[in-house]
Amino acid sequence: WSSDVCSSDLFVAGFNGILSGFTPQGQPIKAAGVVTAPFNEIYALAIDPSGNIWITSEEDPTHGSTKGSVFGLTGGTNFGGYVNYFYDTSLDYPESIFADSNGNIDVGNYANGTATVYATSNSGTTGSILATGLGAGSTSFPVGITADQTHGLWLANQSSGTVTHVNLA
Repeated sequence: WSSDVCSSDLFVAGFNGILSGFTPQGQPIKAAGVVTAPFNEIYALAIDPSGNIWITSEEDPTHGSTKGSVFGLTGGTNFGGYVNYFYDTSLDYPESIFADSNGNIDVGNYANGTATVYATSNSGTTGSILATGLGAGSTSFPVGITADQTHGLWLANQSSGTVTHVNLA
């Protein structure tokens, strides 16, 4: 599972495709959570500056691929509504995700050792690929991703036990 906090609410994504949200008092925002079907095998989640929740999934049944996808849902009082969906051939087991302060969605691809960055509008409802193949040759099975103040990416590499910095410029 993966979790993140937005406006004091806690959101948890289960590997089985259930996304749950809880108030600071521990009460469920939606009693049964949100089923993200047909996506299961959810690896990670992140919350963007607008409060949208982004999840990565190994499977992409819509496109018949097992390489992965990125799916956006609304947070807050409208928890669970559709925001956006990203799928392209650069995704390859997207096991980590980070939403930076510019509204970009940064994804670490475990199998091909790269990062993909999606540029979104401030609301997160439109987007395009900003960069793909970042870190190729210098990362090794990235399982964590974050961005610094200059919007450079940092990837945590599982097999080498190292951290790699990648500039977006």
